[in-house]
Amino acid sequence: MNDLTACTPDNEPNEGLWLSIAEVAKLKDVSRQGVHERVQRLEARGLISTRPGPGRTRLVNLAEYDAAVKETTDLVRSQNGGGATVQWPRSGSDSKILAHEQARRASYDADLKKLDLEQRRGELVAVAAVRDAAIQCGGVMVQLFDRLPSYADEIAAAVAKDGASGVRQFLKQLAHSMRGRAAHEFEKMVPPPAAPPPA
Repeated sequence: MNDLTACTPDNEPNEGLWLSIAEVAKLKDVSRQGVHERVQRLEARGLISTRPGPGRTRLVNLAEYDAAVKETTDLVRSQNGGGATVQWPRSGSDSKILAHEQARRASYDADLKKLDLEQRRGELVAVAAVRDAAIQCGGVMVQLFDRLPSYADEIAAAVAKDGASGVRQFLKQLAHSMRGRAAHEFEKMVPPPAAPPPA
């Protein structure tokens, strides 16, 4: 049996399975440096979250990590040395270990289901997607602002006809029109709603 012992913090029992980068690397049988770099990339893209652990460690939510890299982790298999069969329980101590591993597995499965549901509901969006949408929205606004000089003749006519009150009225109508155009462009960026999850 390996010595993987990380579990949810004692004061946060229902917050999923959080492991250190070293523990994730051990579970995946890959280098710690490789996992560290991957975690940094995924966190920068908003696909996973991390939090401080004991000492200077960073903890990673294993379900978020697996969902982001399109993998799953068999916690029981990894605990049993990659597939060795263990007859549970062999002793009172083994019963505690089994209960501990079952709790870890339940936390992991619950996190995966929560992530899947949030994605299907459209509640979970990658930071990169939000950033791209903000850039697109900014582009639409810039185009609208860039068109303001083309209204110089209409503004001059409003001044000549009704002075400041005429300009004020024209600008109100222009603002209303620009809001409508912006809303139309923004609506085109919104993806169609996802199908509701099966009951």
